Amino acid sequence: MNVEIFFGLTAVLAVLLGGIIILVPVLGLTARFALRPTLEAWARLRSDPTLSEQIELLSRQIALVEAELQHVQHTVQGLAEAQDFQRRLESPSTLSR
Repeated sequence: MNVEIFFGLTAVLAVLLGGIIILVPVLGLTARFALRPTLEAWARLRSDPTLSEQIELLSRQIALVEAELQHVQHTVQGLAEAQDFQRRLESPSTLSR
């Protein structure tokens, strides 16, 4: 019985080692080709000092556009209120009272 267990474990170990021998190079090549563009982009991002200045400039531009949008929304709201007021002034129900 002990001999059967030994041969069974030997077979399992042989299959595992054979699989590892094949999978390690495949995983290495996959990682190299998958991670290389990501790491190159990250290195380029960290080495480019003007990129942070461009990001800061874009952030300021976005903040200005948001402020302008809020101003326009406030103006449109005021115009809608004025138009509603004018409509109520000109309605016949207020003239007959």
